[in-house]
Amino acid sequence: RTLAVLAGGGLLVFGGCQEATPEIKEYEKWQVMTLDFEGPNSSETAEVNPFTDYRMNVAFSSGATEYLVPAYYAADGNAAESGADKGSTWRVHFTPETAGEWTYEVSFRKGKDIALSEDPAAGDSDMFDGSMGKLTIGASDKTGRDIRAEGRLFMDEQNKYYQSAGSGRYFLKGGANSPENLLAYHELDGTYRYNSTAREGENDPSAN
Repeated sequence: RTLAVLAGGGLLVFGGCQEATPEIKEYEKWQVMTLDFEGPNSSETAEVNPFTDYRMNVAFSSGATEYLVPAYYAADGNAAESGADKGSTWRVHFTPETAGEWTYEVSFRKGKDIALSEDPAAGDSDMFDGSMGKLTIGASDKTGRDIRAEGRLFMDEQNKYYQSAGSGRYFLKGGANSPENLLAYHELDGTYRYNSTAREGENDPSAN
């Protein structure tokens, strides 16, 4: 079993044993980290559906703070570029909000439609279920509008505006979203656009 950690644009690979303990100092708080696990080989059309018949969750914790993050089947790990519909990569993304040590523990279960179940014990344990590890997160040295300087956006329930969790600054959104059909880009497989003229970079409706 192998666990790969994407760090600062590079790829670190180490054994996916029960006590894998990578020290990833390239990561800073508010930076999105990606952990890849080598799991069962599958495909988008497999009889055992990798999207419904497997369930992968990763619990990240630091002190009293804990997040349970859903993971997903990622084909060959580079499907956005390769167009692959099969592979053995299982992926999770996480954005730590504090510097210091974070630990993680993986739940990887298999069973019919298990992805729809909230029962932690549903299905059968598979592959890297129970794998644990540690991540060392550095303080952010970013400035300006870099999200690692500001922190993730959340809704301020009192004022109903988006606010940066790190700096406390408000984010005021102006104008309409563009594109309204956010999946209508030509490089996304199997997406379609109807009843409008394609703008630059969008999927051409006449080609579908």
